[in-house]
Amino acid sequence: MTRVEGLLFTMLLVMVLGWFFCVNRLSHQLRDRHPDKYDEMRLAEMSPRNLLEWLSRYDNSRPAMALLGFLWRREDAELHDSGVSRLSRVMRWLFCVYIGLFLTLVVEFVHRTTGDIASWGRGTVTVQQQRREGAFRLQREERWAEAVARYDQLLREWEPDTELHYYRGGVHWKLDHPDQALEDFRRAIELEPTNFQAHRSADRLLSQRQRWDEVLDMWNAYLARMPADAEAYFERGGANFHRGDLAAAQADAAHACRLGKAEGCVWEARLKSRVDSK
Repeated sequence: MTRVEGLLFTMLLVMVLGWFFCVNRLSHQLRDRHPDKYDEMRLAEMSPRNLLEWLSRYDNSRPAMALLGFLWRREDAELHDSGVSRLSRVMRWLFCVYIGLFLTLVVEFVHRTTGDIASWGRGTVTVQQQRREGAFRLQREERWAEAVARYDQLLREWEPDTELHYYRGGVHWKLDHPDQALEDFRRAIELEPTNFQAHRSADRLLSQRQRWDEVLDMWNAYLARMPADAEAYFERGGANFHRGDLAAAQADAAHACRLGKAEGCVWEARLKSRVDSK
Protein backbone atom coordinates (compact mmCIF):
# COMPACT_ATOMS: atom_id res chain seq x y z
CA MET A 1 0.00 0.00 0.00
CA THR A 2 1.37 3.41 -0.97
CA ARG A 3 1.33 6.48 1.29
CA VAL A 4 -1.53 7.97 -0.74
CA GLU A 5 -3.54 4.77 -0.44
CA GLY A 6 -2.83 4.62 3.28
CA LEU A 7 -3.98 8.20 3.73
CA LEU A 8 -7.16 7.60 1.74
CA PHE A 9 -7.90 4.41 3.68
CA THR A 10 -7.46 6.25 6.99
CA MET A 11 -9.76 9.07 5.88
CA LEU A 12 -12.39 6.57 4.81
CA LEU A 13 -12.19 4.77 8.14
CA VAL A 14 -12.64 8.04 10.04
CA MET A 15 -15.57 8.96 7.80
CA VAL A 16 -17.23 5.59 8.45
CA LEU A 17 -17.01 6.25 12.18
CA GLY A 18 -18.40 9.75 11.60
CA TRP A 19 -21.22 8.33 9.50
CA PHE A 20 -22.29 5.91 12.23
CA PHE A 21 -22.19 8.75 14.76
CA CYS A 22 -24.42 10.86 12.52
CA VAL A 23 -26.82 7.96 11.91
CA ASN A 24 -27.14 7.41 15.65
CA ARG A 25 -27.73 11.12 16.31
CA LEU A 26 -30.30 11.47 13.53
CA SER A 27 -32.13 8.40 14.81
CA HIS A 28 -32.34 9.92 18.27
CA GLN A 29 -33.56 13.26 16.92
CA LEU A 30 -36.30 11.59 14.88
CA ARG A 31 -37.28 9.35 17.78
CA ASP A 32 -37.55 12.26 20.20
CA ARG A 33 -39.03 14.93 17.89
CA HIS A 34 -40.76 13.05 15.06
CA PRO A 35 -41.73 9.60 16.33
CA ASP A 36 -44.11 8.96 13.41
CA LYS A 37 -41.27 9.39 10.92
CA TYR A 38 -39.01 7.33 13.13
CA ASP A 39 -41.50 4.46 13.14
CA GLU A 40 -42.18 4.81 9.40
CA MET A 41 -38.49 4.41 8.64
CA ARG A 42 -38.21 1.57 11.19
CA LEU A 43 -35.02 3.07 12.54
CA ALA A 44 -35.40 1.06 15.71
CA GLU A 45 -34.33 -1.92 13.60
CA MET A 46 -31.16 -0.22 12.35
CA SER A 47 -28.91 -2.00 14.86
CA PRO A 48 -29.21 -5.47 16.45
CA ARG A 49 -30.32 -5.42 20.05
CA ASN A 50 -28.17 -8.26 21.35
CA LEU A 51 -25.26 -10.57 20.52
CA LEU A 52 -27.56 -13.28 19.18
CA GLU A 53 -28.88 -10.94 16.50
CA TRP A 54 -25.30 -9.97 15.59
CA LEU A 55 -24.36 -13.62 15.15
CA SER A 56 -27.50 -14.46 13.13
CA ARG A 57 -26.56 -12.18 10.20
CA TYR A 58 -28.88 -9.39 11.21
CA ASP A 59 -30.61 -7.75 8.21
CA ASN A 60 -31.01 -3.98 8.52
CA SER A 61 -31.33 -3.31 4.79
CA ARG A 62 -34.86 -1.92 5.06
CA PRO A 63 -34.14 0.86 7.59
CA ALA A 64 -30.82 1.58 5.87
CA MET A 65 -32.54 2.09 2.50
CA ALA A 66 -35.24 4.19 4.21
CA LEU A 67 -32.52 6.38 5.72
CA LEU A 68 -30.80 6.90 2.35
CA GLY A 69 -34.16 7.72 0.78
CA PHE A 70 -34.86 10.21 3.56
CA LEU A 71 -31.55 11.95 2.87
CA TRP A 72 -31.57 12.01 -0.95
CA ARG A 73 -35.25 12.90 -1.28
CA ARG A 74 -34.63 15.65 1.28
CA GLU A 75 -37.60 14.55 3.36
CA ASP A 76 -36.12 16.49 6.27
CA ALA A 77 -37.56 19.67 4.72
CA GLU A 78 -41.08 18.36 5.37
CA LEU A 79 -40.37 18.16 9.08
CA HIS A 80 -39.50 21.87 9.43
CA ASP A 81 -36.82 21.02 11.96
CA SER A 82 -33.62 23.02 11.53
CA GLY A 83 -31.59 20.58 13.64
CA VAL A 84 -32.65 17.57 11.58
CA SER A 85 -32.11 19.45 8.30
CA ARG A 86 -28.65 20.62 9.36
CA LEU A 87 -27.60 17.10 10.30
CA SER A 88 -29.10 15.71 7.07
CA ARG A 89 -27.03 18.17 5.01
CA VAL A 90 -23.89 17.08 6.83
CA MET A 91 -24.70 13.43 6.18
CA ARG A 92 -25.36 14.05 2.46
CA TRP A 93 -22.04 15.87 2.18
CA LEU A 94 -20.28 13.13 4.13
CA PHE A 95 -21.74 10.41 1.90
CA CYS A 96 -20.71 12.18 -1.33
CA VAL A 97 -17.18 12.81 -0.09
CA TYR A 98 -16.91 9.20 1.06
CA ILE A 99 -17.92 7.89 -2.38
CA GLY A 100 -15.44 10.25 -4.05
CA LEU A 101 -12.58 9.17 -1.80
CA PHE A 102 -13.50 5.50 -2.19
CA LEU A 103 -13.42 5.77 -5.99
CA THR A 104 -10.10 7.60 -5.79
CA LEU A 105 -8.70 4.76 -3.67
CA VAL A 106 -9.95 2.19 -6.20
CA VAL A 107 -8.35 4.11 -9.09
CA GLU A 108 -5.06 4.40 -7.19
CA PHE A 109 -5.07 0.70 -6.39
CA VAL A 110 -5.87 -0.34 -9.97
CA HIS A 111 -3.24 2.01 -11.36
CA ARG A 112 -0.58 0.73 -8.98
CA THR A 113 -1.50 -2.91 -9.55
CA THR A 114 -1.41 -2.47 -13.32
CA GLY A 115 1.97 -0.77 -13.05
CA ASP A 116 3.30 -3.55 -10.82
CA ILE A 117 2.13 -6.21 -13.28
CA ALA A 118 3.70 -4.32 -16.19
CA SER A 119 6.96 -3.88 -14.27
CA TRP A 120 6.98 -7.56 -13.36
CA GLY A 121 6.39 -8.46 -17.00
CA ARG A 122 9.23 -6.20 -18.14
CA GLY A 123 11.48 -7.67 -15.49
CA THR A 124 10.62 -11.20 -16.58
CA VAL A 125 11.30 -10.37 -20.21
CA THR A 126 14.59 -8.76 -19.24
CA VAL A 127 15.73 -11.81 -17.28
CA GLN A 128 14.75 -14.14 -20.10
CA GLN A 129 16.51 -11.95 -22.65
CA GLN A 130 19.63 -11.81 -20.52
CA ARG A 131 19.73 -15.61 -20.35
CA ARG A 132 19.26 -15.87 -24.10
CA GLU A 133 21.98 -13.31 -24.70
CA GLY A 134 24.26 -15.34 -22.46
CA ALA A 135 23.79 -18.36 -24.72
CA PHE A 136 24.32 -16.26 -27.84
CA ARG A 137 27.51 -14.81 -26.34
CA LEU A 138 28.91 -18.28 -25.68
CA GLN A 139 28.23 -19.14 -29.32
CA ARG A 140 29.92 -15.96 -30.59
CA GLU A 141 32.94 -16.78 -28.43
CA GLU A 142 32.99 -20.26 -30.01
CA ARG A 143 32.58 -21.97 -26.65
CA TRP A 144 30.55 -24.63 -28.37
CA ALA A 145 30.10 -27.18 -25.59
CA GLU A 146 29.01 -24.53 -23.08
CA ALA A 147 26.70 -22.95 -25.63
CA VAL A 148 24.90 -26.18 -26.48
CA ALA A 149 24.49 -26.97 -22.77
CA ARG A 150 22.97 -23.52 -22.23
CA TYR A 151 20.61 -23.96 -25.20
CA ASP A 152 19.57 -27.35 -23.82
CA GLN A 153 18.69 -25.75 -20.50
CA LEU A 154 16.74 -22.89 -22.09
CA LEU A 155 14.78 -25.20 -24.36
CA ARG A 156 13.78 -27.39 -21.42
CA GLU A 157 12.13 -24.28 -19.99
CA TRP A 158 10.89 -22.46 -23.09
CA GLU A 159 10.08 -25.10 -25.70
CA PRO A 160 8.82 -24.38 -28.30
CA ASP A 161 11.23 -21.65 -29.40
CA THR A 162 12.24 -21.31 -33.05
CA GLU A 163 15.24 -19.07 -32.45
CA LEU A 164 16.79 -21.30 -29.80
CA HIS A 165 16.41 -24.40 -31.97
CA TYR A 166 17.98 -22.62 -34.93
CA TYR A 167 21.01 -21.40 -32.99
CA ARG A 168 21.48 -24.70 -31.17
CA GLY A 169 21.46 -26.39 -34.57
CA GLY A 170 24.29 -24.11 -35.61
CA VAL A 171 26.30 -25.07 -32.54
CA HIS A 172 25.71 -28.79 -33.17
CA TRP A 173 26.96 -28.24 -36.70
CA LYS A 174 30.16 -26.70 -35.36
CA LEU A 175 30.55 -29.63 -33.00
CA ASP A 176 30.22 -32.00 -35.97
CA HIS A 177 26.87 -33.33 -34.79
CA PRO A 178 25.04 -33.31 -38.13
CA ASP A 179 22.09 -35.40 -37.03
CA GLN A 180 21.36 -33.21 -34.00
CA ALA A 181 21.88 -30.08 -36.09
CA LEU A 182 19.48 -31.27 -38.77
CA GLU A 183 16.93 -32.19 -36.11
CA ASP A 184 17.09 -28.66 -34.69
CA PHE A 185 16.81 -27.04 -38.11
CA ARG A 186 13.82 -29.21 -38.96
CA ARG A 187 12.21 -28.31 -35.63
CA ALA A 188 12.74 -24.62 -36.35
CA ILE A 189 11.10 -25.11 -39.76
CA GLU A 190 8.19 -26.94 -38.14
CA LEU A 191 7.67 -24.06 -35.73
CA GLU A 192 8.17 -21.37 -38.37
CA PRO A 193 7.60 -22.73 -41.90
CA THR A 194 8.67 -19.42 -43.49
CA ASN A 195 12.07 -19.26 -41.75
CA PHE A 196 14.47 -19.03 -44.69
CA GLN A 197 17.67 -19.35 -42.66
CA ALA A 198 16.56 -22.64 -41.10
CA HIS A 199 15.68 -23.98 -44.57
CA ARG A 200 19.04 -23.00 -46.00
CA SER A 201 20.95 -24.53 -43.09
CA ALA A 202 19.02 -27.77 -43.43
CA ASP A 203 19.73 -27.62 -47.19
CA ARG A 204 23.47 -27.47 -46.55
CA LEU A 205 23.43 -30.49 -44.25
CA LEU A 206 21.26 -32.56 -46.57
CA SER A 207 23.35 -31.53 -49.57
CA GLN A 208 26.51 -32.80 -47.88
CA ARG A 209 24.85 -36.23 -47.88
CA GLN A 210 23.42 -35.75 -51.40
CA ARG A 211 19.86 -36.20 -50.15
CA TRP A 212 18.52 -34.12 -53.01
CA ASP A 213 14.94 -35.38 -52.90
CA GLU A 214 14.59 -34.22 -49.30
CA VAL A 215 16.09 -30.86 -50.21
CA LEU A 216 13.60 -30.43 -53.04
CA ASP A 217 10.64 -31.44 -50.90
CA MET A 218 11.70 -28.93 -48.29
CA TRP A 219 12.05 -26.04 -50.78
CA ASN A 220 8.80 -26.98 -52.52
CA ALA A 221 6.95 -26.68 -49.21
CA TYR A 222 8.64 -23.36 -48.47
CA LEU A 223 7.87 -21.88 -51.90
CA ALA A 224 4.24 -22.94 -51.60
CA ARG A 225 4.09 -20.43 -48.74
CA MET A 226 6.61 -17.88 -50.06
CA PRO A 227 6.20 -17.86 -53.86
CA ALA A 228 7.98 -14.52 -54.30
CA ASP A 229 11.27 -15.46 -52.59
CA ALA A 230 14.04 -15.23 -55.19
CA GLU A 231 16.63 -16.75 -52.85
CA ALA A 232 14.49 -19.85 -52.35
CA TYR A 233 14.15 -20.42 -56.11
CA PHE A 234 17.91 -20.02 -56.46
CA GLU A 235 18.54 -22.56 -53.69
CA ARG A 236 16.09 -25.04 -55.17
CA GLY A 237 17.74 -24.56 -58.53
CA GLY A 238 21.04 -25.63 -57.00
CA ALA A 239 19.44 -28.84 -55.72
CA ASN A 240 17.95 -29.54 -59.16
CA PHE A 241 21.34 -28.93 -60.75
CA HIS A 242 23.12 -31.38 -58.46
CA ARG A 243 20.32 -33.87 -59.00
CA GLY A 244 20.97 -33.66 -62.74
CA ASP A 245 17.73 -31.95 -63.75
CA LEU A 246 19.22 -29.06 -65.74
CA ALA A 247 15.90 -27.92 -67.20
CA ALA A 248 14.35 -27.56 -63.73
CA ALA A 249 17.50 -25.84 -62.49
CA GLN A 250 17.33 -23.38 -65.42
CA ALA A 251 13.63 -22.68 -64.72
CA ASP A 252 14.41 -21.95 -61.05
CA ALA A 253 17.32 -19.68 -62.00
CA ALA A 254 15.07 -17.82 -64.45
CA HIS A 255 12.41 -17.39 -61.78
CA ALA A 256 15.00 -16.06 -59.33
CA CYS A 257 16.24 -13.68 -62.03
CA ARG A 258 12.75 -12.33 -62.68
CA LEU A 259 12.32 -11.75 -58.94
CA GLY A 260 15.47 -9.61 -58.86
CA LYS A 261 18.37 -11.91 -58.02
CA ALA A 262 21.19 -10.98 -60.40
CA GLU A 263 23.12 -14.20 -59.78
CA GLY A 264 20.05 -16.10 -60.97
CA CYS A 265 20.29 -14.33 -64.34
CA VAL A 266 23.93 -15.41 -64.72
CA TRP A 267 23.13 -19.02 -63.89
CA GLU A 268 20.13 -19.05 -66.18
CA ALA A 269 22.34 -18.04 -69.11
CA ARG A 270 24.95 -20.67 -68.30
CA LEU A 271 22.38 -23.42 -67.85
CA LYS A 272 20.57 -22.41 -71.00
CA SER A 273 23.73 -22.84 -73.02
CA ARG A 274 24.34 -26.25 -71.47
CA VAL A 275 20.78 -27.38 -72.11
CA ASP A 276 20.93 -26.09 -75.70
CA SER A 277 24.26 -27.83 -76.30
CA LYS A 278 22.60 -31.11 -75.48
